[in-house]
Amino acid sequence: MRTCGIPFYWFFNFTQETKDAFRISFFGWIFAISTISILQILDMITTWGVFQMGGSELNPLFESLVDTLWFWPVMFALKIALVIWIWLVLTVTYVYYPRISRITCGAIIALYAAIIENNVLLMVYPEIVPNF
Repeated sequence: MRTCGIPFYWFFNFTQETKDAFRISFFGWIFAISTISILQILDMITTWGVFQMGGSELNPLFESLVDTLWFWPVMFALKIALVIWIWLVLTVTYVYYPRISRITCGAIIALYAAIIENNVLLMVYPEIVPNF
C-alpha cells in the first residue's frame, strides 16, 4: 500500500536512526508549531478587526458563514485542526525528507505572516482598497 508516493509501512516502521532524527528536531518543531499557532490567532484577531471596519470575507467557502452565529466557532475549530494537521504532516515528512519539510514550514509561516500583514494594512489604510 502506498501513500503519496511513500510506502505506507514507513509511517510505522521507524528505525533507530529515524527516531533519533525526530528526537533531535523535536524542539525545533515545537517552536515552529508555536509560531504557526500564534499566527493563526493573530489571523483571527486581524480578520475580526477588518470585519469591524466593514470589510468582507474573500474566501468563498467562508463567505456564506460570515453572517451566521457559527462563523467564529467554525473558524476556531478549523484553525486548531489545521495546526494539528500541519504538525503531523511536517513531523512525519521530516524523518524522510528534512529539507522539504523545513522549506514547507517556512512557506507556511511566510504565508500566514503575509495574510496578517494584509489584514493590518487594510485596518491602517482602508482607503487603498476601493469599496472597503
